[in-house]
Amino acid sequence: MLLLLMLPILLLGAGAGATMATAAGSPAAERASASAPSLAYSSTSSSSAPSDSQKLWHPHSLLPVLPTLPGLLGIHHFALAVPVDQLESQVEAYKSLGFQELHREDVLGSDQVREVLLHPALQILSPLSPDSPVARQLRKPCPAFAHLALKVADIHAAYAHFQANGYHLLDPAPRPGSHGTTVFFVHPKSPAQAPLGYLLEIVQDPA
Repeated sequence: MLLLLMLPILLLGAGAGATMATAAGSPAAERASASAPSLAYSSTSSSSAPSDSQKLWHPHSLLPVLPTLPGLLGIHHFALAVPVDQLESQVEAYKSLGFQELHREDVLGSDQVREVLLHPALQILSPLSPDSPVARQLRKPCPAFAHLALKVADIHAAYAHFQANGYHLLDPAPRPGSHGTTVFFVHPKSPAQAPLGYLLEIVQDPA
C-alpha cells in the first residue's frame, strides 16, 4: 500500500525530470543558464573521504543522513496487524492475490502474537492477549500497518550500529524471534533528528 501511494509521486517526478531535460537543450534555456548564478554542489568521488558536514547532511536535503546500516540485505517483510476474528479471512484474501503461506506460529513471551508468514515478504499478526503490542497497535487510529522489517547479515553488528547512532532500541539485546530468526525492534520516534514514524524490526535469518 505504501509503495502504491508513492508510485504517482515517483511517476510525476520522472515526467518532470524528462521535461526539464528537454527544455534545458533549447537556446532560451542556454541563455538563461548563462545569466543565472551557479548553485551547483561540488561533487566528491567515491574514493575521497567525506567531510564532517557531508557525513551529517545530504546536500540536496534538510534531513540528516546517518551512517549506513552495516550488512543490510534488504526488506525482510511488511507486517500487518488484524483482529483475531479477521486473521483467517485476511490470510485467504492475500492467498487469492497469489501470496503463498509459508509458516504459522504463536509467539509468546512479551510478543503474544499469532503470526502467519506469507511469500513474498508479508507477515499478518493478530494478538493473543489484550496486553500484546499488536493489541495496542489495533487501538490506534491507523492500525493495519504494524512494522517494517529489514534483513541484515549480522544482527549484533546492526544492534551496535543503532546504539552508537543514538536510536531508541526496544530490546536490551538481539533476541530470538519466530521461525528461528534473531531480531530486535527500533522505536518509531527514533532517530531524534528524523524519526521514522513507524516501528522498525531488524532480522537475521537462521544460518
